Parts: sequence; C-alpha cells; structure tokens
Amino acid sequence: MQTFTGFLLLLVGLNFTLAADEKAYFMAGGKLRLDPRPAPTEPTATILWKFKGNLVAELVDVSAPLDVYDTFKGRTTVDKKTGRLEISSMTAADAGVYTVEINNRVQPGGYDAEMIKAVTEPEVAFKPLSCAPPMDMHRGV
Repeated sequence: MQTFTGFLLLLVGLNFTLAADEKAYFMAGGKLRLDPRPAPTEPTATILWKFKGNLVAELVDVSAPLDVYDTFKGRTTVDKKTGRLEISSMTAADAGVYTVEINNRVQPGGYDAEMIKAVTEPEVAFKPLSCAPPMDMHRGV
C-alpha cells in the first residue's frame, strides 16, 4: 500500500512539474513574445490568450479578424498558424500569468511574465597593478 501511495504522489508531482508556469521576461516599453507549448501539430481553428484569467486576444476562426481586448488593443498580434502572442509597449501592469487555448483545448502550464530592468553596458578600464618601476635584475636592486 505504501508503494502505491508513493507512486501516486510521484505522478501528482510530475504532473504539477509539467504544468508549471514558464518564466518569461520583458523590459518596460519592450515586447513580450509567447509561443504555445507544445506547438500546435494540427491546423489552428481557434486561439484564445488570457492574462490573469481575463481575455487578451481571441481568434474564433482563422478567416475572421482577431479580437483584442481592453488595454491590449493596438499593441497585440497573434500569429494564426503558430498561435504566437506578441504584445508591445509592455508595462509593469502587464506582468502576471498568461495562458492559451488552441482549438478549444487548454495548453498545459502558462507563462509567468515578469518585468526586468535593462542591464547597463559594462565599462572596462585598464589599470596597472603597480606604479613602482620594475626591479633591475642585473644589479640585484
């Protein structure tokens, strides 16, 4: 019985690991690009992206125009073949969990988008280790 219980716990842990949210990063004013995973293996008929459970973009038919909602209007695109979501002009308010449904099936896991600061350009300066004149090896000084 203990072996069976251990096996069930292992399966639950594995399932949780597979469905965990993947980290995604963006800079203020930059772009966020998210691809469904796994990539669709059949033609996409419907695509629905959500942010914190609210609608971001919805494609109800590949021949229909993309519906974009709320603050994402004017800065969001979705590739009709791959399902890739691209949002520009990102702000701190856009940080959080994004999920996607392809062909009315929720994809496992999601993306936990986090805003990061730009890394400053490193500066390199050459400085001698010592200012003392080299020792004269011939005179033993």
